[in-house]
Amino acid sequence: MTSPHFSSYDEGPLDVSMAATNLENQLHSAQKNLLFLQREHASTLKGLHSEIRRLQQHCTDLTYELTVKSSEQTGDGTSRSSELKKRCEELEAQLK
Repeated sequence: MTSPHFSSYDEGPLDVSMAATNLENQLHSAQKNLLFLQREHASTLKGLHSEIRRLQQHCTDLTYELTVKSSEQTGDGTSRSSELKKRCEELEAQLK
C-alpha cells in the first residue's frame, strides 16, 4: 500500500512528461521576461544618458551666459568708473 505522502514518487511517465513540459514553459517564460527587462533597462539608460547630455549642454550654455553677462557688467562698471574719474578730473581742472 502506498502512503499518500509519497504519491509524487508514484508518478507515471505521463506525469513526469507534463512536469518537464511545465518546467520548460516556465523557463521559456522567464527567459522572455528577462529579455524584456534587459531591453527596457537599455532603453531607460539610453534615455537617461540623453537627458544627462541635454542638461550638461544647458548648464554649459547658462555658464557661458553668466560669464558674458558678468563680463559686460564688469566692463560697464569699469567704463562707468573711468567716465566718472575723468569727469571728476575735468571738474577739478575747472576749479583751478
